[in-house]
Amino acid sequence: GAIVAWEDHRCGDWIYAQRTTFATGVGDAAWAPFSRLSQNYPNPFNPSTRIAFHLARPSDVSLKIYDLSGRLIRVLIEETRSAAQYEESWDGRNEKGNLVSSGVYFYRLDAGTYSTTRKMMLLK
Repeated sequence: GAIVAWEDHRCGDWIYAQRTTFATGVGDAAWAPFSRLSQNYPNPFNPSTRIAFHLARPSDVSLKIYDLSGRLIRVLIEETRSAAQYEESWDGRNEKGNLVSSGVYFYRLDAGTYSTTRKMMLLK
């Protein structure tokens, strides 16, 4: 492990410190002590995009796409997964297989107690 320290002079002189641990194995899923959802790539996209996420521990996972008004467009994942790095693709289609229109969409990852949403844009 290590203690990382830094200074912040924006509002006075503050010194911060945080203890952290590191995994040593290459490809070891435990290298990050927390789950995270990355920004999709490319963004904006046409016709498809990739969504990467990391699970710190085995979890029931759902990855869903929503439109700007909050309507469910597509379920990409709804299953249990082990701790690891993952990448899923979305082809710009809804549950019925129809292409959706250009616009802003949201993707939401729920994995155990971790839950977060990010924004993406489909341009045609």
